[in-house]
Amino acid sequence: MSNSVASSYLFGDAAAARFFPRSFRDPSDRRQAVSEAAKRRCSPQLLAVLRRQNERFGANALRHQRIEALERGSCAVVFTGQQVGLFGGPLYSFHKALSAIAVARQLEAESGTAVIPIFWLQTEDHDFAEIACCYAPGPDRSVTRFAVDESDPAGSERRSVASRVLGAGVDAALAALDACCEGLADWSATGEILRRHYCPEARWADAFAGLFAELFADDGLLLFDPRVPDVAALASDVHRRAIDERAAIEATLAARAEQLAAAGFDVQIPIRPGCALSFFHPDGPTGPRFRLTAAPDGWALAGDPRRFTTAAIDSALRERPLSFSTSALLRPLLQDQLFPTAAIVGGPGELAYFAELAPLYELFELPMPLCTPRGRFAIVEPRLASQLDEWALCAEDLARPDEELARHF
Repeated sequence: MSNSVASSYLFGDAAAARFFPRSFRDPSDRRQAVSEAAKRRCSPQLLAVLRRQNERFGANALRHQRIEALERGSCAVVFTGQQVGLFGGPLYSFHKALSAIAVARQLEAESGTAVIPIFWLQTEDHDFAEIACCYAPGPDRSVTRFAVDESDPAGSERRSVASRVLGAGVDAALAALDACCEGLADWSATGEILRRHYCPEARWADAFAGLFAELFADDGLLLFDPRVPDVAALASDVHRRAIDERAAIEATLAARAEQLAAAGFDVQIPIRPGCALSFFHPDGPTGPRFRLTAAPDGWALAGDPRRFTTAAIDSALRERPLSFSTSALLRPLLQDQLFPTAAIVGGPGELAYFAELAPLYELFELPMPLCTPRGRFAIVEPRLASQLDEWALCAEDLARPDEELARHF
C-alpha cells in the first residue's frame, strides 16, 4: 500500500524529504529561499493589476505599503490560495490565510527582508459544484448544507468560475445560515460581514476577495485574481512552454511518478498522456475550457470533437491569451514566474503536488519555493475536553494507533 508523501514529509520522513529541495524546518533553507526570491522583481504591468484589484477588494494603508515594497524590489512573497467558495469556502481557507501571514512574519523576522503574504484566488478553475456549497454544524450537532443553485444557466459545466455571478440564490443560502447560527456568540456581526460581500449581483471572486480583504485588513494580506487580460498576457510565455514542450514535460512527470511509486508514495495528480498542462477556451475567455491533447495534425480537445492546428493554437495564444488557463500543476509555475515567491503554504494535497513538480521547476528554470504546511486545528467541545482530561489524553493523542492507546489505558 502506498503512503501520502505530504504526510510522511510533515512527520520528518527522510524518504519523503528528498522530493522537496528545501526544508521549511531548516533556518538556513528559509533564509536562502528569501534571499533568492528577493533578487527577482515583479513587472510593472503585474503590479498595476495587483494595485487595482486590492483597491477594489479593500484598500488600506498597510496594503498600499506592501505593494509599494514590491514596486521597490528586494522583497519576497509567501503564497497561499484556494477556490473562491461560498461564504469563504471550507474552514481551512481561513487557516491558509492565517498561516501565510504567520509564515511571512517569521521569514521577515529571520531574514531582515520584507516578506509579503498574498492569497491567490483560484478563479481559473471550473469545478462549480465544489465552490457552490458549504457546511456548518447545527444546534443539534447535525451538519447542515448551504448552497446556491448549482445549475449552469449557460448549459456549460466547464466555464471558469471567474465569469460567474452569485445570483438570487445566495440570499436564500444566507437566510438559512442565519437561522442555523442564530444565538451563537458574535454571529450577528459575522452575518453582517457576509451580507456585505455575498449579494446576488456580485461575482463569486469579488465576494470571496472582499470577505478576506475585510477579515485580514489589519494583517496586510494581499489578494490576487489571475483571470484578467493583463495577467493573461504575462502568462502567455508559460502557456507557450507548456504547449511547445508537452512531450518533455510529460516525460519529466512520468519519471517523477516512477520515483514516488518506487519510494512507496502516492502520485497526487495522475499523468494524462498526450495532454498539455494548459486548458484552452475555444469559444472565448468566458466559454468552456478543455484540456489540449496532442493529435497527429495539431491539437484535440478532451471532451469536445473540435480539432485545431498548431498554427491556430499559436495564433490564439498570441492574440487572445485569456483564452488559456492553467491546470493544477501549471498554476504554481505561473505563480512563481510572476512573483518573487519564497514559500507557499498549502494543505496535504498541495504539498503532494510540489513533490511531483520539483523537476518541472528545473525544466522551467525557476527556483522552487519552500513548501510549508498550513495550520491544522482541532476544535474540541467542552464535554469532550473534560473526558480527555479524565483519561490524561489530548486531542492529538486520538490520532495515535489503537495499540498505543490501548497500552495507555
